[in-house]
Amino acid sequence: MYHCYLFSFILSNLGFSYKLERFFIFEDYEISNFSDELKKMLEPVNKSKYIEINTISNLLSKEFDITNKNVMSNLNIVPYKIKSSYIFTNFKESVNSNSIEEFLMRDSWSEYDKTLSNINSNPSDRKNLFNPKPDYLIYFQTSDRINQVPWIIDALESNKNNNFEKIYQSNQTKTVVYRLSNP
Repeated sequence: MYHCYLFSFILSNLGFSYKLERFFIFEDYEISNFSDELKKMLEPVNKSKYIEINTISNLLSKEFDITNKNVMSNLNIVPYKIKSSYIFTNFKESVNSNSIEEFLMRDSWSEYDKTLSNINSNPSDRKNLFNPKPDYLIYFQTSDRINQVPWIIDALESNKNNNFEKIYQSNQTKTVVYRLSNP
C-alpha cells in the first residue's frame, strides 16, 4: 500500500514539473486530459526558441566585461546564461511615454511597475536602492504579442541616435537585441 502512495506522489510531481516546463519554456497554457498531454509529450518540440536564446547568449558572452553589465529583458534566461545582472521588464510599462531614456531609466514607470521590476530582477532590489542602468535591451516576442511590437522597440527602430545600436534581429520572430550607450 505504501508503494502506491509513493508511486502516485512521484507521478504527480513529474506531471506538475512537465506542465510547468511547458508553461514557461513553450508558453503552452492549455491544460488537456491525460491522453492529449501524453500525445504532446511524444511530439517533436519546436526548438527555434532554444536556438535563438543560445545565439543571443553566445553573441553577448563575447561582449567586453559582460558579467558586470545589466541586461533589460522580458526573459531572464539570457542574463542567467551569460552571468550578467538582469532588469525585468514586460514592455507594457509607461506606454504613454515618448522618451526612450525615460523608459530605460524607468523614470516614467508607475510605482507598481518599478516595484514589480525590482522584485523580479537579479539581483533583486526590494527596497529600490540600486536603480540600475541597462547596458543591453533584449525583446523576446511572447505568445500574447504575436502581431504587436511594444512602442519602445518601434521608437528604437526609428531613432537615429548612436546611443542605441541594434546588434541582433531574428529572421523568424521579432526578437531584437540593442547595445545601449549612456541611456
